[in-house]
Amino acid sequence: MGIFKPAWQSENLDRALKAVKRINSQAKLIVIAKNTELDIDIRETAASKIIDDALAQEIYADIAKKLRYFNISSVDFEYAGRLLERVNDQQLLTDIAKTSTNDHVRIVAADKLADKSFAQCVYAEIVKSDNTYSGNEALKRLNDQALIFDVAMNSRYFRFELAEKLEDKTLTQEVYADIAKTRYNNFEKHKAADRLTDRILAQKIYAEIIISDSYYTSSLLEKITDPNLIADIAIHAGKLETSSAALAKLTDQNLIYNIAINALLVDICIEAADKLTDETLSHEVYTNIAKNNKSELARIEAADKLTDKALALEVYADVAKNGLYCRMEAADKLTDRRLAQTIYTDIAIKDYEYGLAAMKITDQDLLFEVIKKSKFKEVRESVIKSLTDQNILTEIINGSETEYVYIWETIEGPSFTDCFGSNCVNPVSGYRCNDCPYYKISTNSLDLRETARERLAELNKNS
Repeated sequence: MGIFKPAWQSENLDRALKAVKRINSQAKLIVIAKNTELDIDIRETAASKIIDDALAQEIYADIAKKLRYFNISSVDFEYAGRLLERVNDQQLLTDIAKTSTNDHVRIVAADKLADKSFAQCVYAEIVKSDNTYSGNEALKRLNDQALIFDVAMNSRYFRFELAEKLEDKTLTQEVYADIAKTRYNNFEKHKAADRLTDRILAQKIYAEIIISDSYYTSSLLEKITDPNLIADIAIHAGKLETSSAALAKLTDQNLIYNIAINALLVDICIEAADKLTDETLSHEVYTNIAKNNKSELARIEAADKLTDKALALEVYADVAKNGLYCRMEAADKLTDRRLAQTIYTDIAIKDYEYGLAAMKITDQDLLFEVIKKSKFKEVRESVIKSLTDQNILTEIINGSETEYVYIWETIEGPSFTDCFGSNCVNPVSGYRCNDCPYYKISTNSLDLRETARERLAELNKNS
């Protein structure tokens, strides 16, 4: 037989509660009410039948201190109130208000305290740390002006509500200023700045918000009248539309020049230089950008605006020879067409704009160089089809397989390995040539010599 287990210890809560309600023995009720391993509803039911009021209060206090958060609604708050309804001992209530882990319980205990100053401290502590229902309830009860100001300056929550409860509006403004200057949330900074009577500070906050978050540009830029702050936005904003909108509001030439030489975005530097009435200063800005900026496109744009055309050509040549992204644009602006043709050839051989570059080459020898050196199958094939020099075409026709035959292969092995010169005599992007050691099975081929034969036949037919 198993060990006898009384009904009030049943795992079925309803059965256990009914059993406790039938018990009249004070000794047994005290044992049940003090048993911290039992469900709090069972303990509360037992405590409600205890005649010794002081003992009952101690038990209710213990239950209340250990009450967990079932939810963060008024239901939990009312339950805490019911638990402490019978507790009037001020020492017990003070201990609950200090040590309970449930803010609902702390508030109910503080409400019953005779020491209203301590109760206010409890409310302040809850407001400072809890932004849920409990925090709202504590906020309603908090009326000590010194505590309100202290919490408003140091809390993460309810700062606007606390500021509005301050009777001294100078202190209210101090709270708004602190929110505007210290909060990371731009919505709160904006809200606080709107409430500031110090409009100089408000404008500084608006400028900070615009620089850090372009979402607010249109709504806040209109609120700023200080030209220095507007210039600061034009210099430091990381979004072109934001900086441009700020620059458009300015007419002061000194501020515009400062933007032209210091703006974070080079497009704004050029735009500001365009607004300068002193052409010497404009030229200084354009020259600096054209010579030294990291943006190739900006260098070309600045060079276009230079009155010193020799310098502009030097910039175009430098970008065309050494650039990464705008070589074609720069080469198109060169007056030295032989140099331009050389640049187009180099791009066609190894750059991502190879197709467009090849179309710009007119020199037959340079076209032949592209055919011999380009890594790109498509370029070599299309250039052969555009050749007019029959001697070059004949030389291609008589060339070797290694130079002019491509083979698509199925590769056996754990991974696909491109060879761009290290393992391949004639490297081709995405393909393997005959001498590549990775070849296994030939499945298809392209013979550029045959393309040259077709082109030569076409030229002979039309001659």
